[in-house]
Amino acid sequence: MGMRGFGQIRALKELAEPDAVVITNVGETHMELLGSMENIAKAKSEILENMNEQQFAVLNNDDIYVSKMTTSAEKLTYGIINDSSVQASNIITSGNGTTFTYKSKITGNENFIKMPLIGMHNVMNALAAITVAEKMGVSDTDIETAFAEVRLTEKRQEILHFGDITVINDAYNASPASMEAAMKTLAEVKKSAGTGRSIAVLADMLELGESSEEAHRRVGDYIVRENIDFVIAYGKESRAIIDQAAKAGISAAYCADKEEAAIELKKHMQNNDIILFKGSHSMQVDKIIEMVFQNK
Repeated sequence: MGMRGFGQIRALKELAEPDAVVITNVGETHMELLGSMENIAKAKSEILENMNEQQFAVLNNDDIYVSKMTTSAEKLTYGIINDSSVQASNIITSGNGTTFTYKSKITGNENFIKMPLIGMHNVMNALAAITVAEKMGVSDTDIETAFAEVRLTEKRQEILHFGDITVINDAYNASPASMEAAMKTLAEVKKSAGTGRSIAVLADMLELGESSEEAHRRVGDYIVRENIDFVIAYGKESRAIIDQAAKAGISAAYCADKEEAAIELKKHMQNNDIILFKGSHSMQVDKIIEMVFQNK
């Protein structure tokens, strides 16, 4: 269930009357409307109200806000870092997907997962689904088969290949948390490939209110931390990304719009590059892929 303010999830829950709920994370997407991370967490936690012992809630144990949520339902957790009902280890990401092992306290079983999705955040998403499946009695074989065949909708870390250039089309939307995850994924794919440069083509994250400049500067910090080789960005807010990254020595270019960004990318592209495209949906970052690669 989604929301943009207090009371909205409560109203939806009254209609759906769920016996099981999952809360994946608390992010900054609605900061402009709710004002603080604590308020966003409070609004999301409305889904846990008035649950009973015969129902169950699946919570992300690695999220500092979700892990503190309380409920009268049976509480099941998942994570990578903190001890959880279902926990992943031995995580390996490549340009073709991710493998990991999970241990379940629900069934006592251990299982190996191979899925055509990339990034730690997708491991966390998988763990949420696995926790529900384990509780509902789905077999290990069926869980393994389902993840081997899973597919994301387009523009959500969609992997494309144009000759020897790898494109990660993650342009469906953007928030500070998903930007951080995307930079980690870009760095992971580059490391796995063993060759080529990492390039991020970015645009504004919207609906961040007064925290927007600081949030965009943090994206610059994520770029520095993951040692991204080159970054291109456009949009009023994204200048802060470029300023922060360039200040730390990252090669960076600020562009007026997506057309200029496409020209800049064409100038700098090399064989074996791994290129991430990401920004809020209305910024149309995916259009740059069409401009640059339409004849390839």
